[in-house]
Amino acid sequence: MEKISDIQKILTGWEFVLIRVYYYVPDYTKIINEFIWQTIDKPYEYPRIRKFLNYWKNNIEAVIKEIEIERSTKLLSYRKVEKIFDINKLI
Repeated sequence: MEKISDIQKILTGWEFVLIRVYYYVPDYTKIINEFIWQTIDKPYEYPRIRKFLNYWKNNIEAVIKEIEIERSTKLLSYRKVEKIFDINKLI
């Protein structure tokens, strides 16, 4: 199976997705933590997010309290980098 690049996925309807997972560790149920992850995923089916959440369920002991999913249909803009400076060499 040929691997599809992220640019090809975006052009075929995939979108940038930001997922926020609010969770707690069983030993500290009153402390809510937040995990943020950005990826490219297919809207409404979300195969990457589903795979990630299945992995979490099977391998991580933290309990998910809430999940937020934000979608963005905007394409990124790119610009050419003209110079790169190494700050450590300038000092």
